[in-house]
Amino acid sequence: MPFLIQKLDCPSKDVRATTCWTLSKFSEWIGNNENPQLFKIYHQKLTDKTADPEESVQEAACGAYSSLVEVTPDKCQPYLFNFFQVLNGVVGEYKDGPMIAMFDCIGSIAQAVGEGLRHPDILGVLLPLLNKKWEQFSNNNRSLLTLFECFESVIVAIGPAMEPYAQIIFQRCITILTNVLNNIRANYECLYSETDFYIRSMDLISSIFSALNEKAEPIVRQSNLILILREFLDIRDL
Repeated sequence: MPFLIQKLDCPSKDVRATTCWTLSKFSEWIGNNENPQLFKIYHQKLTDKTADPEESVQEAACGAYSSLVEVTPDKCQPYLFNFFQVLNGVVGEYKDGPMIAMFDCIGSIAQAVGEGLRHPDILGVLLPLLNKKWEQFSNNNRSLLTLFECFESVIVAIGPAMEPYAQIIFQRCITILTNVLNNIRANYECLYSETDFYIRSMDLISSIFSALNEKAEPIVRQSNLILILREFLDIRDL
């Protein structure tokens, strides 16, 4: 295993990426190994590889981290602050495959660690990280769908701690739902290309309601969500 971990620093990007993938298959063994230093070294190396200049390595490192956190969430949790700090520094360079892998990785972390994500220091680096991409994507960018799915997992994990961000997320969903309605009105054939935006926005709104319970009521009252839902109910093929 030390031999493979050493290969994460190989000059060849293909070797680094393939090594990430190979090591991911040993996640459970590494996580349950009697030598705690092995896990610590591997975790740090994976974290470093998320900041690799090569996209293939970034993507493989995020995938390997997903595998690791799914089997050893308790061991990963103490290192999440550092992990998200590193991602925060390079997220602007992430695009296409690595970006989707990063969102999937964060979603896996949220699902595995659960309430362990609620630590203020962790949220202080995680939410700005997601916000960078949140502000970058236009409302018709399909990469937004993956980000929404990631946010769903994070909201479920942090629960009431998401309240300061609820209004912004909710309003973005309302804006997208309004755009979907307008596009369908203009051309009914758009229904089939807009369905994903409708589903993801509704799922995210549902996550907000579940996290905030009655605290979500003021947000709904200040919006036109009910009117939007009535209009969607009239769309026969939705």
